[in-house]
Amino acid sequence: MSTVESVQQGARLVYDRDTLNAISTSVLSKGSPDFVNLVPGVTKMTAQERAALGLSGASSYRKIVERKKEQQEKNKTFNPFALLNEDEEEEEEEEDEE
Repeated sequence: MSTVESVQQGARLVYDRDTLNAISTSVLSKGSPDFVNLVPGVTKMTAQERAALGLSGASSYRKIVERKKEQQEKNKTFNPFALLNEDEEEEEEEEDEE
């Protein structure tokens, strides 16, 4: 019943059941890991990354969502006179070009 026994297979360490039980009840396993939140891109963004992102990412996303909603509302309501207005606008543009 050795708690230090481990078999190395490639880059993995394989521990036996007794070792894992001993590790799980240790004082070190109860505390929070020190530098976990500093793993960039894995666990949390650093303060610099959050500052660089700013609110621009959130606000542009909101604008896109609002535009999509507006477009959906326009597509839901059909204005039969819109077709007539488009024809008149095209004729006016052609006259302006000549």
